[in-house]
Amino acid sequence: MKKAINLISLFLVSSLFLLAASVSTVGVPHPSGSAYIETYAHRGARAFSPENTPPSYATGLAVGTNWVDCDVSITKDGVIIVDHDAFLNPDIVSIHGTFWATSKGNSVKTLSSLSGGFQQNIQPYLVKNLTLAQIQSYEMGIINPSSPYASYFPDQYNVVNTTMPTLQEVVDYVDTTTNNHVNFQIEIKNDPTNPSLTVSPLEFATKLNAFIIQNNLQKRVEI
Repeated sequence: MKKAINLISLFLVSSLFLLAASVSTVGVPHPSGSAYIETYAHRGARAFSPENTPPSYATGLAVGTNWVDCDVSITKDGVIIVDHDAFLNPDIVSIHGTFWATSKGNSVKTLSSLSGGFQQNIQPYLVKNLTLAQIQSYEMGIINPSSPYASYFPDQYNVVNTTMPTLQEVVDYVDTTTNNHVNFQIEIKNDPTNPSLTVSPLEFATKLNAFIIQNNLQKRVEI
């Protein structure tokens, strides 16, 4: 049964990608600047698809949105990736079907209780300490069934072999699919109360500013 459900899920995702690719104005529920309230696809469409991944953005565009929401982090090799957390979130990050903790909340408690405390033990899991290749070796398409996150989104389907995308990959996909008709809300994911978990605010701002200019997004982006 589980295998059948996964096959159905894969079919649905493939269908959404084909739909999005075949209609140049897909994703726009109404003209920008009209009298309607504009809509945002939060982390794509994580109620239905794995958050901040290509399937979630395909779903968000298929449902219809004016703005795509992307959380961003920066890797050890300086790549801007679409990711909500400073460290690999065990609610949604696995490798070979194995999650490194039962939940995000429990991971913080466990690492804090070990010798050296949270700051020392979290280092191998920090995005800033991992290269893009290392990060993309992890699976992002499956919810950890033992985590509270799974109960928040019971209708989210698994999409196996999904990895964490770069911001460039997301922007290229959205722009190609919608002929530049959908805008971007980009959230810098750092923590002012714990700045050592990520690269500095200056590096975030410098890299993101260069990215926006390079992609000509100045009039189509909120930060």
